[in-house]
Amino acid sequence: MRTTGGGDWDGRLEDDELALRRARPGEEARLGDVAFRAFRMAHPELWTAGYAGGKEYIDPECTVVADGPHGIAGHATALRLSMPVAGRDLPMAGIAAVAVVPEARRRGVADRLMRECLELARERGDVSSLLYPFSWRYYARFGYAPCESVELVSVPPSDLPASPLRRRVRRLDRPRDETGVRAVYQAWRRGRTGPFDRGDAWWAHRVWARVPEGVVFDDGEGGVGGYLLYEVPQDGSSHAACFRVREWIAPDAAARAGLLGFLQALGEQFERVEMTLPAGAARTLTSGMQRPPETGPDHRQFDHLGYLGGGAMGRIVDLGRALSSHPGAAGGGEAVVGLDLDDPVFLDQSGPFDVTFGPGGARAVPGRRAPERLTLDVGRLSQVVLGAVSATRLLDEGLIHGSRTAATALDARFRGPDPHLLPLNGF
Repeated sequence: MRTTGGGDWDGRLEDDELALRRARPGEEARLGDVAFRAFRMAHPELWTAGYAGGKEYIDPECTVVADGPHGIAGHATALRLSMPVAGRDLPMAGIAAVAVVPEARRRGVADRLMRECLELARERGDVSSLLYPFSWRYYARFGYAPCESVELVSVPPSDLPASPLRRRVRRLDRPRDETGVRAVYQAWRRGRTGPFDRGDAWWAHRVWARVPEGVVFDDGEGGVGGYLLYEVPQDGSSHAACFRVREWIAPDAAARAGLLGFLQALGEQFERVEMTLPAGAARTLTSGMQRPPETGPDHRQFDHLGYLGGGAMGRIVDLGRALSSHPGAAGGGEAVVGLDLDDPVFLDQSGPFDVTFGPGGARAVPGRRAPERLTLDVGRLSQVVLGAVSATRLLDEGLIHGSRTAATALDARFRGPDPHLLPLNGF
């Protein structure tokens, strides 16, 4: 769920008019009503069920409520999620449904909710926080920066690579295949940044309830070697033009080829296949693609094969743990890097720090002793630590300032893989 919010405009509620607290058990219906009024999406009952049904990642203590002069003015939730960073699972706060009722908009309610959610995330030990923004500029005020880029591919099925391995693709039978699908997903997560550790509630409510159709790639012994979940949107006509891939997990070349071959064979039934892929992943698919009828903006010599999309924004919540817990922090030899950091929320993370890298990992302490230094805000540092953008690139583009030696030292420890959460991990 994308977040919404308001800012510091005229009519701001004073501190004594707005009381922040945690949600109470049994309050789910009130929360659902506020969320529906704020977003006008789905139905209040579905919102209510969301607050009541996902106890492994949401409970009343996860939701901050803002009580105003006339009842609940808004609320926001910090989901308890476990996200791999370069393959190591770390606790992450997924900020979702920053909801403000219409009569309280643009009165500073969302600002207070966001700051309180970040304080909550730090108190319970989260290392980072991610969200899906309604406005990148608005959430940059709280230290967030874009961390996920995706390629949105929309092509005729016949333009995809054919493969005889598609003979090993069969319809997903959930009672038979669910255990194998979940095992393949868990194995595929290793070494990546972004795809959550899903529990039973996430699979039930956020995967199977939303996308019950799929196929699996047989591993040769009757088990699951890969899978693809999909939906066929209906626009009211008799012909379903689009086959939308919601999740495509292919741990090896055989599963990738087989599942792509399955998609390629749909050319007689569908006009196009839509897929969301990590940035750079579509390059190997485009060699045989033809210019579609609608090419979008005129970019002269370039064919229009899809779009680049912006996904989640992220930020570090705990500087020391974010650096020390990263698997790459212990690699690249010993080094000392200075960071002159600005954090608009956590004042103890604003100022000069010396970061020492060694075989035991990274250790950050306040200080200015390191001669090789970088000046940057917490959002830019978060991009580097999460592998979204290299420090040297940010330096070359003038988005951070300081020593190239320091930037190179950070990149040696925090490079890749690019963050990619997957559509069914959206929150």
